[in-house]
Amino acid sequence: IGEKGAKALIERFGSIEACLEHAADVTAKRQRESLENNREQIMLSRELVVLDTAVDVDIDWEQLRVRPPDRDALVALYRELDFTTLLKAQLQAATNVDQDRAPIEIVQTDETDRLGDSFAFVLREDRLLGWTGEGPMYEFELEKVRGLLSDPTKHKVAHNLKAAMIQLNRHGIDLVPPYDDSMLMAFLLMPNRGKYTIDELANELFGQSASDGGLDWVWRLHQDLRPKIQHDLEDLYTRIELPLAPVLAAMEEVGILLDVPVLESMSETIGTEIEGLTAAIYELAGEAFNINSPKQLGVILFEKLNLPPSKKLKKSGQYSTGVEVLEDLAENYELPRLILEYRQRAKFKSTYVDVLPKLIDSEHGRLHTSLNQTGAATGRLSSSDPNLQNIPVRT
Repeated sequence: IGEKGAKALIERFGSIEACLEHAADVTAKRQRESLENNREQIMLSRELVVLDTAVDVDIDWEQLRVRPPDRDALVALYRELDFTTLLKAQLQAATNVDQDRAPIEIVQTDETDRLGDSFAFVLREDRLLGWTGEGPMYEFELEKVRGLLSDPTKHKVAHNLKAAMIQLNRHGIDLVPPYDDSMLMAFLLMPNRGKYTIDELANELFGQSASDGGLDWVWRLHQDLRPKIQHDLEDLYTRIELPLAPVLAAMEEVGILLDVPVLESMSETIGTEIEGLTAAIYELAGEAFNINSPKQLGVILFEKLNLPPSKKLKKSGQYSTGVEVLEDLAENYELPRLILEYRQRAKFKSTYVDVLPKLIDSEHGRLHTSLNQTGAATGRLSSSDPNLQNIPVRT
């Protein structure tokens, strides 16, 4: 008896018990026989869904009172389970509640000697904010700190030194050693973290939120990480990673020269090859179709041409036409081989040959990428915006 039929019976007779008593009065044969033949099962089901309010339960109602969360236990659990978003929210809440530090005063001034011999700094467009770890922070126009940043007797601390150098260079300001980079220190000490933002490191090292990425955290991170670097990684840090930052900054600024005519010629050649492959694919398939459509390709390969079928994808119900499937078929069939060639050329043309010239800086005629020093745990560089290290060379 379905839900609709059961509802009608209950409305007619008033209860399950009444339905059973008047089973003979039910006109629908299937429903009548079901009621007559399953009385015991129906009553058992009735009993199972009724809450037993007579059970003696020993409850301390005070223990059920809503209380503030155990933040330490939550943070430990979120770390264990890698619940990053929940962890950040909890740390932010904890920081807001437990914050006992008064806001640090910011003083605008032209007196650079207030920063003493060692200070942390962040750049904000055409201004610099500096702090010595105590007292107020000082805000300067960039032009006013030109001499300070190039003074070899002053120790400067930044988070992402390379980015700071690039920004300063655009204003014609040289950042001269001695300096430290809290981001590079964190990378050497924790090479598998992946992210080295101030907020991420504040979470990791202090169990607090630093979503504002404040200057005080740059200093705090430096004070925590510098002794650890001195203990284990001083040589690697001072002889390799730190001196590399200005080199990468200069490389990014200079940019990479592209031979655009060569790329244009390649684009034309590959375009002709794609046209030839398209015609050959249509001929083997016996019809024109969208080669870039996995659904249409699957129908051509496995229904029209009856090639050995691949497994269907669970979500879409389409045939799988991935690289591995096509490579297996290409050993014995021409059409899958041509599809692979078509895909390779189409991707190379659309991803690199046609795109890279459009990314050239019109002012300098060069392509500027970001060379990431902290992108890989092995220590190798990575490239982004655009990624110039994933261009296929063997093909």
